[in-house]
Amino acid sequence: MALTLYTTFMTDWNHGESSTLSVHVTEQGARQRLLDYMISELIFKGEWNDDLTLKARDLLDKYACSWDDNRLRINGLEKTHIQSFFNELADYFNYIEDTCWFEYSTHTLEG
Repeated sequence: MALTLYTTFMTDWNHGESSTLSVHVTEQGARQRLLDYMISELIFKGEWNDDLTLKARDLLDKYACSWDDNRLRINGLEKTHIQSFFNELADYFNYIEDTCWFEYSTHTLEG
């Protein structure tokens, strides 16, 4: 029997770093956690660039969800919207200069 795990990580090419963020047993869980990290990054960078803050707010409004500063996660995101939200946010991150990349990889454990 095999178990597939999804590992999320952040890569910052400008500083030569890659960090493992979390491990999940579902692909949907990995994407949702990456959304949390990506929105957090937009909000953090938005302190210096209002366009990034506006983009984060627009996306949260579009998908009828909210950002919880206390738990650092997105609240109220419907499971059916995770994939489209993830794709849209990942595409946006490709256009932002001087930012890190958020990705996940699959690992299959055989037993």
